[in-house]
Amino acid sequence: IEEDLAEWKLMDRWAGVPWEALPEKFPGELEAFLDHPVDLPFSPESLEQLASRMAAAVRALDTAHPHGDVVAVSHSAPVRAGALALTGEPLDRFWEVEPGHCTVTTLRPNKRWEIEAVWTPE
Repeated sequence: IEEDLAEWKLMDRWAGVPWEALPEKFPGELEAFLDHPVDLPFSPESLEQLASRMAAAVRALDTAHPHGDVVAVSHSAPVRAGALALTGEPLDRFWEVEPGHCTVTTLRPNKRWEIEAVWTPE
């Protein structure tokens, strides 16, 4: 288990609260998350920190295993943020790279990593 591949710490804040109850329990937070996830002052971890954490973990795994492919498993928000950071894309594209359930995103290392393929089961 690689702790740096864990869920966004924002989800710790909302843990145990049903999605539909978030607006009542945390007024304005769900709307902010959906409208501009790059700027969430209430989050224990910023999107930038999440992206940096994920990218660093993936780079470290790649360095530790230079002769083969590495499989890293995480949640959708960390995968999105990490992919954006590794490919050099701006974090304001966060909602443009929504992976479906069980989606496999294949990245190839380079100075600026490249998304080679995205596969989502039917």
